[in-house]
Amino acid sequence: MDTVCLLLHAPRQNIVLLCSIIAGYEGMAILRTVNAAQGLLELLVAPAFHDTALSLLRALAHEMDVHVINANQ
Repeated sequence: MDTVCLLLHAPRQNIVLLCSIIAGYEGMAILRTVNAAQGLLELLVAPAFHDTALSLLRALAHEMDVHVINANQ
């Protein structure tokens, strides 16, 4: 399966909450922790949900400290 990898930054204390939110959108993406101490995360997104994932992350950025660092397609 092809995926789009989004590299994210979020403070360590937000990682569990962010993981729970992403899990609620079943089938959209998988969140992996690259480096918890630095708050680096990978969001592996199904191509069909790329726009949805970016919209969700933009909305979450208004509520919590989460930022897309790099979006590789």
